[in-house]
Amino acid sequence: MGGGKGIHLTLRRWICRGENPSPSPRHLHLYMSTSDRPAHLLGFSLLLTALVVNQWSLAWQFSGDEHIETTLKLARIWSFQVVLGLAGMAITLGWRPFRIGTVSGRGLSLLLVPLWAFGGFGTLKAWGFLQTDAEKLQTSQISHMTASESVHLNLSGKRLKQLSTALRNLEIRSVLTSSLLADQIRVRDIASGPSLYRELPTVDTTILKWKVAAEERSVAREDFTFLTPFLETIGWLEEGSKFYFIGGNFSDESMRRWEVEAGFTASGRTKNGERIKAKGRLVIGWVLASDKNPEVVEEFTNWDAWAIDRLAWSTFKTYLAPETFFTEELASAVPDKEALEEARRNRAQEMIVRFLKLEAAGNTWDPPHEFFGHMASWRHPAISVVDWDRDGWDDFYSMARYGRNLFFHNQGDGTFQEIGRSIGLDVVDHSDMALFADFDNDGDDDLFLGRTLAESMFFTNEGDSYIDRSQGLIEGGLPYFATTAAATDFNLDGMLDFYVGTYAAQLIEKDIRNKHAQGMKPNGRVLEEYLPERYSRELLSHFQQMQKHKVRDRIGPPNILVQNDGNGGFSCVENTPLEIYRNTFQASFADFDVDGDPDVYVANDFAPNHMFRNDGGTFVDITAETNAEDVGFGMGISWGDYDRDGDQDAYVSNMYSKAGNRILKSIKGLNQTFLRMAAGNSLLELENGSFERVSSLEGPGMHVEMAGWSWGSQFVDVDNDGWLDLYALSGHYTAPREIRAGHDL
Repeated sequence: MGGGKGIHLTLRRWICRGENPSPSPRHLHLYMSTSDRPAHLLGFSLLLTALVVNQWSLAWQFSGDEHIETTLKLARIWSFQVVLGLAGMAITLGWRPFRIGTVSGRGLSLLLVPLWAFGGFGTLKAWGFLQTDAEKLQTSQISHMTASESVHLNLSGKRLKQLSTALRNLEIRSVLTSSLLADQIRVRDIASGPSLYRELPTVDTTILKWKVAAEERSVAREDFTFLTPFLETIGWLEEGSKFYFIGGNFSDESMRRWEVEAGFTASGRTKNGERIKAKGRLVIGWVLASDKNPEVVEEFTNWDAWAIDRLAWSTFKTYLAPETFFTEELASAVPDKEALEEARRNRAQEMIVRFLKLEAAGNTWDPPHEFFGHMASWRHPAISVVDWDRDGWDDFYSMARYGRNLFFHNQGDGTFQEIGRSIGLDVVDHSDMALFADFDNDGDDDLFLGRTLAESMFFTNEGDSYIDRSQGLIEGGLPYFATTAAATDFNLDGMLDFYVGTYAAQLIEKDIRNKHAQGMKPNGRVLEEYLPERYSRELLSHFQQMQKHKVRDRIGPPNILVQNDGNGGFSCVENTPLEIYRNTFQASFADFDVDGDPDVYVANDFAPNHMFRNDGGTFVDITAETNAEDVGFGMGISWGDYDRDGDQDAYVSNMYSKAGNRILKSIKGLNQTFLRMAAGNSLLELENGSFERVSSLEGPGMHVEMAGWSWGSQFVDVDNDGWLDLYALSGHYTAPREIRAGHDL
């Protein structure tokens, strides 16, 4: 220390000299006056701020899912940290951008204290160090759920397939040669001799309910039998016959036993030649091998380390009929081989396979469109049926996401001829739906063709061909992103109008991300190449101000109501409540209040649905007062009087998700809206002007919810007994075999 107040620092520095340097120490003496303390305090404050105001603290405070997604936002945060950190380090080492006195240094440091508190608290919260009891419980639940899902994912692959393969081979005991079974198994099997449950004489079908043993029995592995009474009646089973998981969990705290509710489905023929369909529910118990440690991830998630120690049926039914009701006959219906090949070709799938293979190899490719996406689940080309030439035979129109549309003319002898090019309907790429209706009142069906990444089109039927009348049909052009259209005379003027629903959720977000990535701001508009200016501006405004939640309140492009003005003229109805900014999969009109004009129910994806009442040509949103919103993944709506009480009930197609149900049920305190969104379809009964949901997955209620990913449903009296039945389409993307993962979630 020298005289006076200060700090004396000694630093050792090594100096190298000569050809063969040998280190020799020198001392560097640095005297820091106490007048530098405010500057050093400020430098330290800036360094601390740079550390704690980071992506985690900002995400915890400002992001709904506590995660910052875009690279641009992350780059801005990192740049802020680097600049602040370098400034703090430079000031600490002696850089003085301005005179830093005691007052200014300490004052500026005090100004940074709130940022320390904000950043430090946010970082600790994001890293899980400052959790409330509720958050600790949720973290524990999520950890438990993640472990259970890991077991589910691993066992639903090869392990469960071993049991399904043995079933299809009619040799359940063949699993004895594998390690699939534990040494001791508890079994509750079906009993011999099913009892008559119900007959459906109009469709020549018998439903048999099999008895299940009253108690479980413990059997040694070598004495195991299962499903014997059923398999003894079977001649053969189809490839799709299988066991599948629904939802499972650990049965003890050690996580060495896992029990899962499972389903069973099988189709084939009996030894008597009858068609048979079997369905059942059971519990499958799995035990981890004694030499495996559940705390070691590699051992815990090894599918070969788990063996079945329990199989217990709860229900088992079989359906018998002389023959299958429907068979696939496209090959015989379309004798022209070239047309048949084109009808069965899926160019979008070919592109997806090519894209994924190139991506896996680290290569790039040139997509066919800027918004091409292998996960474009909102683009589903359809089939439409129409008697275009009024010859009394139904024809059909097949649309393509990529490639040309095909029109198949019914020849009246069970075969069809492809005539799309000759009648002007061989439109190429981006078709999503077709609405055939007589818009000009001349007795034949015209066409509104809804397209996604191209402008929709309008054709009039001129007797021997269709003529494109799209140009200038309405101001601003026909919409892009069309997913549904419904024809109705909403103003009762004798001319059919039409309502178009649109969908572009992912594209909106992608367009905004692209603009930011290019250093641009949305500048008040989004998707401006596809939408008229007013819609483009309002869409961005809705997205920025009204989208409260990405999953249950998602914003989309506007739906439009097109009015038929007669004499071939149409106009877009302005300022109508039907101009909703959602992602609509279907809209369906019906006079639900029996006042003589058509009302409309609109099914929206990732958002509440809407119900609009028609009051003399003006629509009023009555969603809340009629209890019609049914928030979820709305994909379809069908009207029908299922209870024959004289009014229109509604069956709404949604998404039933096994994974969603089991995961969401495992997290206590979760918003029940999310659980409802994964529950499946809804049957809404109309009573006294309001809807009541009368469907359920189990227990009381109509069991019509579990219909998978149900893109559309239809009321129909299948057995001609006077009561409306339901046919629900179901399915999602099926990966091509060469890229299929093989897991059943």
